Amino acid sequence: GSSEANGPLSVGLQSPPRPVTALTVRTWNFPELSSTAAKESRRREYFAGLEETAVRIQRKRGGTILLFPQSRGPGDFENDRPASLRLYRALQARIPAGRLAWIDFPDAVSPFSILRLCARADLLLATRFHSAILALLGGTPVLSLNYQPKSSGMMRMLGLERYAVDIAEAGPETLFPLADGILGQGEGLRAEILERVGRVKEEAEGILRKALSETGFIQP
Repeated sequence: GSSEANGPLSVGLQSPPRPVTALTVRTWNFPELSSTAAKESRRREYFAGLEETAVRIQRKRGGTILLFPQSRGPGDFENDRPASLRLYRALQARIPAGRLAWIDFPDAVSPFSILRLCARADLLLATRFHSAILALLGGTPVLSLNYQPKSSGMMRMLGLERYAVDIAEAGPETLFPLADGILGQGEGLRAEILERVGRVKEEAEGILRKALSETGFIQP
């Protein structure tokens, strides 16, 4: 069983009702804002935006909303469990039983476990940068909520910048049309993502081989 600290652990997800929309969230301090009150207001807007977006997706598309904490430390600021559970519990009052799922991981977990989970989703609303990477590696479409330039930069590198939204602008009026559009594309977007990721992977491997060859670590 799971402890209250880790939250409820959903079972029976071998064949969840589709589409599956997964979410990763995090605590963020919005450093561009100066006052504590403004930061807290923006945090509330961020969570409310994700909550309303998830509800709208489920009401229109059916399927399952899935939350999981990608990062579990170190420290409270990098522990996504409390933030994820906060959103999960808010959604419990608005999404039918059996259509809302929570998956937790041990503190030490292989990234392949998260990759496999993301690959089972039809869409990932990703605040966490590395959850977006793992989803894209499996071809899962990502709607990225950018809290640092690395997130928007990755999406731009893949030619997917149309699916990148600044975390300060993550309201349902912005997120829901993008999410709904992604889900409406079916498998076509997944194939496009895999092709783009494969091309970037080949380019990166070529750069690495060239660098290793020039330094004598491998033979050209």
